[in-house]
Amino acid sequence: VLLETACDAILVMAHMGTDDEAINDILYGIRAIVGVNIPIQFVAGHTHKRRHTQVDKLSTAVEAGRYLDTIGFISFPTATTVHMADNNSSAIDLFQHVFLDANTQLLGEILNSDEPFITSDGQELKDFISTTETKLGLDRIIG
Repeated sequence: VLLETACDAILVMAHMGTDDEAINDILYGIRAIVGVNIPIQFVAGHTHKRRHTQVDKLSTAVEAGRYLDTIGFISFPTATTVHMADNNSSAIDLFQHVFLDANTQLLGEILNSDEPFITSDGQELKDFISTTETKLGLDRIIG
């Protein structure tokens, strides 16, 4: 990892859970180089859970679910925006995250689209799966 001491924010990709002790080890190593006033956002993953954790006063870790069932959106401040923030608010409030279910209906709603949110390849695959389920009798209720 190459860090510049003049950076304004740091994004760390980490294949570990948000509660893994290694997150703190990495954070302390980065803090030793850039100091305590630089926002740090960890994008974690390993436990396959939707989680968000505050690591210190200017860092959080986000883990966005499992098996591509989640689209995670994060927004985090820079040192400049932390400095410009209202003194009555906590800098940690500038870290935002949203977990979205990864399904075509929700994505269509977010995009405000009445059109089917599927490509021709996606429709072909959907039809193939449906035909295969029917051929194998997987669509029959037996209990």
